[in-house]
Amino acid sequence: MWGQSAGRFIKEADDFFTHGHFREALQYYKQGGNEGTWDKGTRLRVAISSLEINDVDGAIKLLSQLDREVKTEADVFFYLGRAYQHKLLFEQAVAHYKNFIRSSKSHDVRRNWVKDEIMRCATGMSIKYGNQLAYVENLGTSLNTFYDEFGPVPSPIYQDRLYFTSSRSGSKGGLKDPANIDDRKYGNYSSDMYFSEHQNGIWRAAEPMGDVLNSTRNDVIYGFSANGQMLYYYTGENPQNGRLIIDTFTVDRSGRLTGSSLGPFDPSSGDRDLYIYNDSIFLFSSTRHGGFGGYDLYFAIHRKGLWSEAINLGSTINSFYNEVSPFLARNGRALYFSSNRLTSIGGLDVFQAVFDPNTASWTAPVNTGLPINSAGDDASFQIAQDGLSAYFSSDRKSGYGQRDLYAAYMKEAVEAHLKISFPTTFIQLLPQAALLEENKHVQTAPKNQQVKEYFIGDLAYEPNDLVLTPQNLKKLEVVANLLLIYPTLKADFICHDISTGPRSFDLYFSVKKAEQVADYLSRKGVDRERLYIKGCGAFYPRATVPEGGIQNSSLDRLNRRIEVHIYETEGLPISLIYEHPNIPSETENAHAKEFSDMQPGLVYRVQIAAVSQMLQHDIFVQLTDAMIEWDASSKKYKYYAGLENTFAEALAIQDDLRTKGFGDAFVVAHMAGHRVMQSDVDKYSEEFPDLLKLNVSR
Repeated sequence: MWGQSAGRFIKEADDFFTHGHFREALQYYKQGGNEGTWDKGTRLRVAISSLEINDVDGAIKLLSQLDREVKTEADVFFYLGRAYQHKLLFEQAVAHYKNFIRSSKSHDVRRNWVKDEIMRCATGMSIKYGNQLAYVENLGTSLNTFYDEFGPVPSPIYQDRLYFTSSRSGSKGGLKDPANIDDRKYGNYSSDMYFSEHQNGIWRAAEPMGDVLNSTRNDVIYGFSANGQMLYYYTGENPQNGRLIIDTFTVDRSGRLTGSSLGPFDPSSGDRDLYIYNDSIFLFSSTRHGGFGGYDLYFAIHRKGLWSEAINLGSTINSFYNEVSPFLARNGRALYFSSNRLTSIGGLDVFQAVFDPNTASWTAPVNTGLPINSAGDDASFQIAQDGLSAYFSSDRKSGYGQRDLYAAYMKEAVEAHLKISFPTTFIQLLPQAALLEENKHVQTAPKNQQVKEYFIGDLAYEPNDLVLTPQNLKKLEVVANLLLIYPTLKADFICHDISTGPRSFDLYFSVKKAEQVADYLSRKGVDRERLYIKGCGAFYPRATVPEGGIQNSSLDRLNRRIEVHIYETEGLPISLIYEHPNIPSETENAHAKEFSDMQPGLVYRVQIAAVSQMLQHDIFVQLTDAMIEWDASSKKYKYYAGLENTFAEALAIQDDLRTKGFGDAFVVAHMAGHRVMQSDVDKYSEEFPDLLKLNVSR
């Protein structure tokens, strides 16, 4: 009889687990047995439930037991990685994530997510011991429950009052299923709006904002007008099916504007996280068509009685990932937002970017670091009036339940929130073209615009082949911004490596590293046809061992690099400054310098083969110059020999290769990074007559 009863408890637990109610699931699992009686699948679900209700140590204990068994399932490694990441033990998390990749099926959709998490763990390792901007504390059980509290909004009038949204027991709408139908067993509480006041050093118990404002639907507070007299909030069955309401707090409620329109803000288009900066500017996040990735940040301005279209904040702020919950400091130039880009340490992190009036552009967003950020989702960051405290929500595993509300007490006052700039905001500093082309990524620079300098640096990588490191992502943000603003530009990425095996392997592996860069820029919205992807293996080491010296890791670091070249800049108001490391004269390789110097000009080579996979051949041992290029149009890797200034020199290499079995070898040319085509021959043959000898149809 007990076995039958235990089975019913386990089945009930599994049902709650499937519906995402992990606290209830755990209660039933414990009624149905213990670690000694649960089967392997049940122990895994108990571990996952423990992790989801913030018992990280309990989850690790169970998962570690499963890991010690004969054959560990990929799921165990996956959740061990998550658990250690939440404990900020990033090295252990990476080890388990890598075990997951090795043991999971190739079609497991979590593999790409895990690869991204490994990069976020790398970010965590780099900033874990950095300077901390604030002390952070949970606002406690007067405001937080083991349900969901989110979206804190400091009162614009009262320093000691905080508004927020919560989906908790006692909500006016009760328990609902995803279709907004009553479901008292598996449903989730609809959200209501609440407020609390800080008195005598403690937060008073949160109170709902009243039956007139809260409804049986999901009600979410967005914010207030600058004078605090108008409340903006959302009410709806779900994030897309609802309406914005503007409430004027009149006693008879006649000032309540139901279904109000606020310019381009439209929840049905994927708009959310409305932030009212003042009566003429608001910001929000959206998945609307035309963005750079998931959620992007937008703004709109009110001029001459009309709201503008939604204006994307651009590729420096927005990424392939999600950018949400914008907050603009009082000076109108310091922007805070949350993003799960690869420079987060897990989930959404709070970032800051500053608008530079000298360049009329945003600086690269900077992670605000620990303890503001965690390995969970940290969002809705808003600074209070005093500039010394801020509030945000987080689902970090030290909390009481799902998301909790937190306060950040800044070690130094946020000056950007204590002063007003002139001009008032970043919008007045934008080039007029950016406002005329409001809803487009590509913005034409106005006439007489000051020439802007862009610093372009090589991308260095370590032996683990990881190219998209936090340092390189910052450099690629500059490149992406350039390419998206100026659609005529082309970019050339040439990867160099150190010798680790056969030359054919070195060549192939180097172009695969350059492809990581192209994939990243493509996700940012750059057309792949504008990116030239090449690999040179170990043919052109930048630094070599001087006579009498020995090979060392510092030389290897100089040689593992991806050179970046930007072409077709004529007529654009930009100045490119290429940054390269200083190489001591006794170690500098003249051949590598010659290679780099020749790339912007005309270079003759011989195409050996065009194949869809690696070309393995001993011919590469006999060559002093070789390169592999990925051709996006034909989807083939093209192998080249030679690095010549004249057609005649390349022709001699062609003839030699044909005697060695490459009967189809033929001379080609590259100019400014790209393969010379018939249009180039027509344009430049008068200056370079040898171009007429090329057979560009091959």
